[in-house]
Amino acid sequence: MKVFEIKGETELTGDVPGDVLVVISGGGIKIVGFVFGHVVADGDVVVEGNLQGGMLVSNEGDVSVDRVLPGSTVVSKLHDIKARHVEAPKMLFLPGDRSRPPDPCLAALYTARKSRSMER
Repeated sequence: MKVFEIKGETELTGDVPGDVLVVISGGGIKIVGFVFGHVVADGDVVVEGNLQGGMLVSNEGDVSVDRVLPGSTVVSKLHDIKARHVEAPKMLFLPGDRSRPPDPCLAALYTARKSRSMER
């Protein structure tokens, strides 16, 4: 795996391949493209494109992505996850104590899964 460590706010135009880990310390990242690999940032993580089988982690900010596709992992340790479309993610993690209602797309996914598990 190739590891790229960057300090401060960062903008990337292009895709993050599956064999790449991007680590942003002291800031966030905006990616205009697809993410197949892994992105970890202290601040906000914004993806104007798809997350496909990769991972997005924000230690202290929000995560915003157009589409979360099958097998993907999204973690926001302290804040929100925002997505326009979510389809069979491997994992979505949000903090337990939330003062705001969740993103409507994620709330619908959670409600659907909760009702299916209660039927069993």
